[in-house]
Amino acid sequence: MTEKFIDHKDLKLWTESFGNPSHPFVILIPGAAAQGVQWSKDFCLLLSQKGYCIVRFDPRDTGLSTCIDFSKTPYKMSDMADDVLAIMDAYGISSAHLAGTSMGGYIAQILSIDHPDRVKTLTLFMSTMDFTPQVYSFMGISTALLNLPGPNPEALNELKNLLTGADLNKRDEWMAKGLETIRVFNGKKALFDEEEWKSQLELVYSRMDTSRSVQVPHNHALASGFGPTRFEVEKISCPTLIIHGAHDPIIPVMHAHATAAAIAHSEKLIIDDMGHARPKIYDQLIADRLGEFWGIA
Repeated sequence: MTEKFIDHKDLKLWTESFGNPSHPFVILIPGAAAQGVQWSKDFCLLLSQKGYCIVRFDPRDTGLSTCIDFSKTPYKMSDMADDVLAIMDAYGISSAHLAGTSMGGYIAQILSIDHPDRVKTLTLFMSTMDFTPQVYSFMGISTALLNLPGPNPEALNELKNLLTGADLNKRDEWMAKGLETIRVFNGKKALFDEEEWKSQLELVYSRMDTSRSVQVPHNHALASGFGPTRFEVEKISCPTLIIHGAHDPIIPVMHAHATAAAIAHSEKLIIDDMGHARPKIYDQLIADRLGEFWGIA
């Protein structure tokens, strides 16, 4: 494991690599407000053992990377995609396998469409080609006329209550809200190992600047508001793997089927019981499938 800070414009971006840098590179892109360490060390090591060099990173406004005053310097998802390109350039990577979770899949799709020469393969975890139903639902706009569903209404109501923001200086309060948020994401079918998620949240909390504004965790959502919320995925030419939970309460599995149908050269892995979280019980299954998939490129 090797840590490296990347200077990009006015940002410092924390990164960490696993494996032999002479092997093909994989860039793991976290979801909204998530740190790179939420792609766990064990999972990264498992992937590196497949013969790949794995890079995880803290996106801007998370973890050890630079936090921004969004009101003074707003940014878009395309700017976050440029951050990924800057990381690739700093590592000397001409092209890489990209894997993005949820909003990380948003960023990965931008790169696959706008910079196809930099992307060997695309993997979308719990993501979608069309975030419009999710955006509308959180804004309180009806999704009745849309082709794809928004979040499960019960899960949406729970999340709205939880995402009001906890005082970052009150560790126990922050931990409790974080744990309940993951419980909602996990859904009602998959095993919820409270100790597993507590351990992850403790690591995340230890890497946060608790003096930052409570607004910072919402900056990624604000950035996504600049759009687009739907992608022209028909333009994606690289092999694509869609990994989704059959019981995802936030981005229902119908999104996975629609996205796969719209992207040529795509494959699906639908995981029984899994929700909008990736418990370690699925690590081996996912790692084995990714190893097979990356091997085709």
